[in-house]
Amino acid sequence: MFFAQGVACAQERLWQMEFQRRVGSGRLSDAVGNVDAAIRIDELMRVVNFYGAAQAALTNLDASTLLAVQAYCDGVNAYLQSDPPIPLEFDVLGLSRHPDPWLPADLLVWTKLMSWQLSGNMNKELWRWDLLTKLNVTTQRIAQLNPPFDDARFPIVLDPIAELHLQEQEATRQATPSAAEKQEEPILAWLENWRKERAESIAAQQAKMKSKHTDSAAATASQSAAAYVRESIIAYQRIFGDSRASNNWVVHGNRTTTGKPFLCNDPHLGLTAPSVWILFHLECTGCDDPTRKYNAIGSSFVGAPGVVLGHSSRIAWGVTNTGADVQDLYAMHEPADGPKHPVTGRGMQYWFNGELRNYTIRNEVINIKKHDPLVLIVRESVYGPIITDIQRDKDDPDLSVPPLALRWTSLDPVDHTLGSFLRIPYAQNYSEWRHTFGPYVAPSQNFIYVCCNCRVVSCHAVSCHDVLTWSWCCMVAG
Repeated sequence: MFFAQGVACAQERLWQMEFQRRVGSGRLSDAVGNVDAAIRIDELMRVVNFYGAAQAALTNLDASTLLAVQAYCDGVNAYLQSDPPIPLEFDVLGLSRHPDPWLPADLLVWTKLMSWQLSGNMNKELWRWDLLTKLNVTTQRIAQLNPPFDDARFPIVLDPIAELHLQEQEATRQATPSAAEKQEEPILAWLENWRKERAESIAAQQAKMKSKHTDSAAATASQSAAAYVRESIIAYQRIFGDSRASNNWVVHGNRTTTGKPFLCNDPHLGLTAPSVWILFHLECTGCDDPTRKYNAIGSSFVGAPGVVLGHSSRIAWGVTNTGADVQDLYAMHEPADGPKHPVTGRGMQYWFNGELRNYTIRNEVINIKKHDPLVLIVRESVYGPIITDIQRDKDDPDLSVPPLALRWTSLDPVDHTLGSFLRIPYAQNYSEWRHTFGPYVAPSQNFIYVCCNCRVVSCHAVSCHDVLTWSWCCMVAG
């Protein structure tokens, strides 16, 4: 069944699938050339290491999911080996009319990209970080400009008595600010100590860099590393769209003329041409065991097996994005007199739990069509990649703030999200449906469910990291 789905998807959307795997593996510039947006996207993909995360997750997939992934890839490759008509885009860009065989990691990397698109809180942390460190905006003002969700003041479900009590609490809160609203953010004190410790080292490096420029103003007009990362994210969003909202709802059967429940789902992904969605009816009934019969109709992501949103013969389900915090940024504390990389001049060590650790170094070579390749030297910490290493201007780096490491659940080596979606259509009832989300990781989604006996359920599926020293404003000290 999944073999046939791979054949059908390649037949309908081959260029889209090729484009998606090039984006996920950071090889877009190899196809389109020296285009700034493409290079920025490749840099972002390589620094975060999407393809590496897909390869790591592949080694930890359960057997049934791995079989489905391999069958899908085999279907794509069978189509490629049939000497099919090649989409026009391959000729326009001068690409080979014989695309490389499809690999399981090519499939999984797209699931990582979708998780990235639906996990956008890092961008807000970068924006708050620049307000705090570049414009000296107070944390109180940042809270006004971009307040966190307050579930104490705005609970999801209310009864009349609780609502009246909350109104009284709100009136008291506005009259008397709480101690929490008055206190300083812990990251501010940490950042101030870090700046003092680094002051002499920064001054020496900046003086050395200024001597390389004929115009001293150019030497001090460095773009914020956080801003550079944000612009790379924006370049990605211009291609795949930015998910702003989504909605779903269910009407119970006792409120419909048919006596059956209605389920409606609007996932609100970015509008693209062609769409990220493709409709499928997948059915495999060659097994006598009803729990192994697969019969699902609905929307699937191009380049991935299964049905993401839809219904089987007994249940229906939908999803909306919830925006849970699955991305955390850590401000790394490096020793001022520690060793520096001979090429980038960036630190090679950082403090972690009171001891010095060495960064793991990755050299990423980005091939650019008809141009010299671009080499990125990326550092990895225990939390994850140093995303500020994406900044391209190596002669004038941002020395006023520490490096920022990204910790994101979709970079964890164990990720069974795809397997959860593949198992949904097998569910015969709510208990079995709910059980499919046990190993689910990301993106954070609000699932709704109805079954033929009119049971209606909503649940939240996500895996979040524990953050021991938390700062809503932007990030935590590493």
